[in-house]
Amino acid sequence: MLKQFVILYNYDNGVLMLGIFVLVCIVLIVGVVGMIMGGESKKKG
Repeated sequence: MLKQFVILYNYDNGVLMLGIFVLVCIVLIVGVVGMIMGGESKKKG
């Protein structure tokens, strides 16, 4: 199943999917960090 999936996507599509995955991870990390920072700021304030 996994081999078929890998064959289905060629190198270009693989890079595109990896780029999207990394972008989503960065957005999630920034969002979580922002929430934590905002929460700490509110608690301190």
